[in-house]
Amino acid sequence: MTAKILFVDDDRELLESLRDALRKKPYDILTSDAAGRALEMLGMHDIDVVVSDERMPGLVGSEFLTQVRVRFPRVVRILLTGHASVEAIGRAVNEGQIFRYLAKPIEPALLDEAIQAALAHRPAKASSDAVVASVDPADPYGLEARYPGITQVSRTDTGSIVIEDDF
Repeated sequence: MTAKILFVDDDRELLESLRDALRKKPYDILTSDAAGRALEMLGMHDIDVVVSDERMPGLVGSEFLTQVRVRFPRVVRILLTGHASVEAIGRAVNEGQIFRYLAKPIEPALLDEAIQAALAHRPAKASSDAVVASVDPADPYGLEARYPGITQVSRTDTGSIVIEDDF
């Protein structure tokens, strides 16, 4: 199956150059020049990786990637930008939980390498997502019975499950 990669950037020429640079790669490349439209596309297509710019009109990349994480958690997220502040990068890392941050301009080989790494990351992410999904919110401590050796399971205020072990 061909991996679907969605590039989001308000610069249409850049989107075309990215599509052209990766045309010989085993990807189905989709593009969007607006974050809102990209969210619609994510709902219509089985996207594997989304690569977004930070500075876009309307919804900025870090906020867009946070929405992607919440609404489409299995999609691996990459921030590709030439003008991100430390605050924006921090927001993308902490709230959007991006897989990689890449700086423009970027060599096509480096972009392809990051996409390949993101695709390789998906099976491990899917496995950990399955474990988290199997947790009964009323009894997260039941994980100990299924996964012996987990010494402490707790939830954060935001509902995240924290598993601490003796390693």
